[in-house]
Amino acid sequence: MATIFVPIVASYPDFQDVTNNAKRCAELGHNVILYRALKHKPYPKRHPIALYGEPWGDPELRAKSVLEHVPTTSAIIATPTGGSGSMRTITRISEYGDWNWAKNKIAIGFSDTTAFITKVASISCYPSFHGPCFEDPEFIDVISYYTCNRWGWKIPFVYRDNIGKEEILNGTLWGGNLTMFNYMLGDADVIRAVKRDARILFLEDIYDPAVYGKGVDVIKLIEMEFDRLEYTGIFRNTLAILMGRISDARSDRVLASLRKYYFGPVIGIDIGHSKNSPRPRPMKMVPPLPIGTNVRISLKGDYLDCQWTCPKF
Repeated sequence: MATIFVPIVASYPDFQDVTNNAKRCAELGHNVILYRALKHKPYPKRHPIALYGEPWGDPELRAKSVLEHVPTTSAIIATPTGGSGSMRTITRISEYGDWNWAKNKIAIGFSDTTAFITKVASISCYPSFHGPCFEDPEFIDVISYYTCNRWGWKIPFVYRDNIGKEEILNGTLWGGNLTMFNYMLGDADVIRAVKRDARILFLEDIYDPAVYGKGVDVIKLIEMEFDRLEYTGIFRNTLAILMGRISDARSDRVLASLRKYYFGPVIGIDIGHSKNSPRPRPMKMVPPLPIGTNVRISLKGDYLDCQWTCPKF
């Protein structure tokens, strides 16, 4: 049984999906707490599941209200959607600079939530996960990973570059959404944790590429993000990069841009933002990536195998 705290901070998740997942989690024996910190109520007054919280209008007040109501016991903080912009605001609140409450927490989510996941993973004794959010139907499929009852998965990779046909790599996994991961490298807790050990990076997409155009414009933005990574020294002591999907950019062009900064092994995997989706979300049956914990990546044949260990949750 796990306590699952769902902070509804900025985006309006799908009402039916949130309700269905809350019910299914309860049936599995989990305790679900839906916390609303929005200016406008996203749900009808007669809601079958209790919603706690006050209607905050200011982003910083919303963020503070969320942190003040996070359970003190070990818990999973499950963001309802990927595009929760205020999850970045939460990471910047100075009053909660020590973040002691995060030592026994697992943060999960996707896309913009990379900022929050990275912060929590840098402090917690548990891994956090880049994977389906609470509103996603796939959430139930992967909840055994989020409760630390499963510790591995195997998927076919898309390409490999500068790495042998059969290789085994061990390192601490960091990354997620490329822009959001870069955003958090200015945080003292994060940069200290990321540089502590040899690492394997997972990188996918950039924040809302539609804003910046397509084709050449996206490649320019990607190279700017790679340049920021190089400037912070993250590429040094990086054993390998798992390169996920980048919207509106071919994988060969992304790889060519990356090679201007990083010359180690690169493995292309089909994980990232889904294609032709009206909102950021992972593709169906995407395996979660355990952020902030040691992983064993092995290549054999056409498959990539990812294994890890973690304390019992």
